[in-house]
Amino acid sequence: MSTASIIMTTLGCVIGYLVGSLSPAILISKYYFKTDVRDHYSKNAGATNVARIMGTKFGLVILILDGLKIGLVLAIVKLLSLINSPTFTLIETSVYISAVFAVFGHCLPIYHKFKGGKGVGPFLGFTLFLNPIYFIIATIVWWIIFLTIRIVSIASLICAISIFCCSWITQINNLPVNMWINHPELFFFIYFLIIEPN
Repeated sequence: MSTASIIMTTLGCVIGYLVGSLSPAILISKYYFKTDVRDHYSKNAGATNVARIMGTKFGLVILILDGLKIGLVLAIVKLLSLINSPTFTLIETSVYISAVFAVFGHCLPIYHKFKGGKGVGPFLGFTLFLNPIYFIIATIVWWIIFLTIRIVSIASLICAISIFCCSWITQINNLPVNMWINHPELFFFIYFLIIEPN
């Protein structure tokens, strides 16, 4: 890996962590409900805890926003990778490393005293942008386990294990949707509208 690649990968990780540290659960609970979601029940800033405090609808909104954070990070870093310059070099693997750091940011947010969520929402978002088939399998497994034992943490753990197992199935990984966000044509219209004119 070249020096430029290392620099850009590091920048991508920093971007991922800083964006991941933005917590919709904490921000919405503080400014809309005048409380901190971390002061209640499981004491974490996750969608499940939000659902307990603010209702199922808000919990679902937080889950979606947490997942979309990963998409935002991937989009930003992918756009950086399209800049055609020796100073800016970013390999495809590095784009996904930035998303992993976004999950870290969600769990240990720098803006919120390093007390965030458990990472389920961002993880599901990661699977969606990595491979939608992973996302479908993860969602089905999570609901089956949750409806069986009614314990969110165990359902989430088994869900993560199921995705790890799926990553070894060649038939799934050879599908055209695998790592679909790596297709640059999805970003060219943004690239030419925003970056190229400058």
